[in-house]
Amino acid sequence: MEQPKYTSCLRPLNTEILVKQLYEGKSINLVGHPDAGRARMLDDIVRCATATKHIRLNMKAYRNSYEALLKSIADQMGIAYHEDTSMADLTGIISRQSVKVFMLIDNFDAVLDNPELDSKYTRSFFDTLNSFKNQANISLLCATTKPHENSSIYIGGRDFGTSWLELQGEGLRDLDIENVEIELDRQLTNSDLWKNTDADTKKMYLNEIFAEKNNYEFLCYVAKQFQLQNSTDIATLSVEEKIKRWRKKFKQLQPTKTAARQARALRKGVKGWWIRLEMSKLAKLLPVRVILNFINEFRNKKE
Repeated sequence: MEQPKYTSCLRPLNTEILVKQLYEGKSINLVGHPDAGRARMLDDIVRCATATKHIRLNMKAYRNSYEALLKSIADQMGIAYHEDTSMADLTGIISRQSVKVFMLIDNFDAVLDNPELDSKYTRSFFDTLNSFKNQANISLLCATTKPHENSSIYIGGRDFGTSWLELQGEGLRDLDIENVEIELDRQLTNSDLWKNTDADTKKMYLNEIFAEKNNYEFLCYVAKQFQLQNSTDIATLSVEEKIKRWRKKFKQLQPTKTAARQARALRKGVKGWWIRLEMSKLAKLLPVRVILNFINEFRNKKE
């Protein structure tokens, strides 16, 4: 097998490690902010792992339709889909194929901490994802903003407890200044204006981008705006003035939390606060061993 070339990746070492782990059959929870270039990481994995088939899924598109998720998996793998096709059926067919398959799921958070999740998502769906580690030719990567084990799984609107998926946590590593420089040069490779910009001025752009938290999306925005500059802006505005203007517009483009997301966050916060309060009351009345036994019995009943 030809060795992948990682020089075109946003995070070469990070990507190389993840590809290696996926080839080894690991199930991974990639943790990182979307604006830090999480989707770009999945793009780079696909670009470098050329000897595999890839199933790309964005759970934001499927949280309200389990059937649409199954249809997408079947379509990407060239499998005939029928109304009674299940996730386990698709996994069985894929497992009998002779090619290595990476299932790369972005925004997996969309099916976590979500009481409004489509009721067709049952425990079987999550258990099937867990079973991938036992399939020689299927590897799983679920990308989330925070570690999955800190989130609850809801089935039919009922809280079934925190995620029981067996995923190895891997972080989306912060971009260093060299990563930012290489990527900005790559995105502006066809810009004569950038090629003719002196090194000190380029460094000013790089420092401004690097200072931004979760800076990949901002880098892409700056690269686009740099190419869209008019002659007046080029002649009259300093780097600081341009960045200040672009940063303001960039912030205005960022999505705000929807009412549903705010409600879920509030519900989870209240739930956690109530549990801590009740447990503190119990701790004053009962021995710790009794409380732990109660929790274990409660979990077993839910399972």
